[in-house]
Amino acid sequence: MNMQWKKILLATMLGVALTGCGSSSNDTHVPPSENTIQQQMSALILTSSGNSIRNATIKIAGQSFTTDVAGKANFTVNIPQNDEYVVVQIEKAGFVSQSVRFKATELENINARLIAVKNVIEVPAIEKAQVIESSELNASITLPANAFVRPNGEVATGKVTVEFSPWDIQGDDLNAMPANGVAQNAQNEIVNLISAGMISVTFKNEQGETLQLAQGKTAELRMDLPVGSIDNQGMSIGTEIPMWYFDESKGLWVEDGVGYVVESNQSATGLAVQATVEHFSTWNWDFQYQGAATVFVECFAENVAAPCHVTANATLTDNSKITRTGYVPAEGIQIVNMPSAGRIDWLASHPNDDTLSEVSSVIPDRVRIDLVPAKTNNLVRCLKDNQAIDCVVTLNGRDYSIGKEGSIVRTSLDATQLQWQARAQYVEGETAVYSHTGWAVSNTTEEVTILLDQQTKLFDKTPFDLRCDLDNETDLTCNVQMYMGTYGNDGSDSEGLSVSKTYSLPINQSLMVYLPVRPSSNNQLNFWMEAWAYVNKGNLQRQGYLEYEGLTQNKIYFNFNDSSWCDGEYVDRDIEVPRLVDDQNNCWSIPQ
Repeated sequence: MNMQWKKILLATMLGVALTGCGSSSNDTHVPPSENTIQQQMSALILTSSGNSIRNATIKIAGQSFTTDVAGKANFTVNIPQNDEYVVVQIEKAGFVSQSVRFKATELENINARLIAVKNVIEVPAIEKAQVIESSELNASITLPANAFVRPNGEVATGKVTVEFSPWDIQGDDLNAMPANGVAQNAQNEIVNLISAGMISVTFKNEQGETLQLAQGKTAELRMDLPVGSIDNQGMSIGTEIPMWYFDESKGLWVEDGVGYVVESNQSATGLAVQATVEHFSTWNWDFQYQGAATVFVECFAENVAAPCHVTANATLTDNSKITRTGYVPAEGIQIVNMPSAGRIDWLASHPNDDTLSEVSSVIPDRVRIDLVPAKTNNLVRCLKDNQAIDCVVTLNGRDYSIGKEGSIVRTSLDATQLQWQARAQYVEGETAVYSHTGWAVSNTTEEVTILLDQQTKLFDKTPFDLRCDLDNETDLTCNVQMYMGTYGNDGSDSEGLSVSKTYSLPINQSLMVYLPVRPSSNNQLNFWMEAWAYVNKGNLQRQGYLEYEGLTQNKIYFNFNDSSWCDGEYVDRDIEVPRLVDDQNNCWSIPQ
């Protein structure tokens, strides 16, 4: 492999946030010694759509550095003298963290992109068997009961926050593919990948501990397959796709198991990808990729050769994609392992000023990118109730993930006035689901503050008639616990929710409840639910259980006349998850 291209591969493995001003108060340094080599570095860290990431943390050999408002950094790092490779860790709250492996002697300029976390989901009881769903690409995680352990080995229980990010391999997300798709296969060979789907997931408890699957436990991952062909290989039900997880300690993808293409009536292609995993990381359904073409790329500013940071998003003839991201020196560089036919969309920017370029080309032998001054250059942030928050901003039909510290958005738009729209995470009201939104108008250079002071209704919640019946009883209370989620008809119009609800109501009386469920066009609710109910009478208890996968009527009904009284002395109340204790009488222990 061309040594200069190795530099690009290694640099782009830092596909997460490697920037920082050496003078930042958050920076830490290791004093130089006879066992280290000093290396001057510069870096540019952007989101997958191209705006800056501020305050990203880069950790290298015990040292840390922080990006500035432009996503840039210049710093000196001390590298252990005898280390051939160094692993860089990059973290930023609200973004998927990564690490990258690079040769110690070849690290000078870093160009990296990160994706924002797509969904933050509160799971009230992680010890329960459940399905967790994303609002993106119909992605889901199916978990067994007591699936997780804490770092000390104890079974994890209680409330957990899930950061759940399905990657859109047809959109900007692929610009931030970890390690630039460089992987270690089962034969320990270093190879390149082309993705059929990626999912990043982390689980954290209220103490901030990261949870992992317990030994012997597995989880099932599933998401839409948005294209019917990958690298001109047709996808069909049953097609095997190698699985790869991102190993942060190596800065490489590692082959581990096999996933499958399955049927899906929710996906636009009618297909989804599915796999069973034994631990959580960023997982990837990928084929090994070996392109036949090479492309020489160089950048110019005012007709003079110039260095640049480049992302090349290549679309193959079957509409599948690969991405390469890296630093191009002024003398240019040859990129290997590229497709021989298709289109490349180039995103380039100068490392030291605000010149940029966005151009497209058919697969060529040589590409010249002319950098021009950005026509718009705005520092953007969002406020809600006078507090800075994360948001997604839309400008000219393109989305930009904005951290609470603000972000610089530079474009080549030819306009004198800019119309900005912004939105935050959804919120659940009493009878509807909302998102906080706002808008602003600016010129092409001023700071933009968007007040999220509008509460935009995404959809009305669906009313359900909840009822518990037991003949000859009038003064008992029915207690109901529900665990539910929704999914969309397609990946582009779905506010997937995963929530729990608890209700108490008099026996033999109806209660109208509003659940965050959107009816589909065919009047069948895209909805799953698991519900438990119980009625206590002295030391006795009657119980009910319901499980739905798509409701055709808006009723949740428990008929306790079909059950027997369970002995309260026999039913163990000191538990955290429902479990069967007497299968003959169908008596369960239910948390109360």
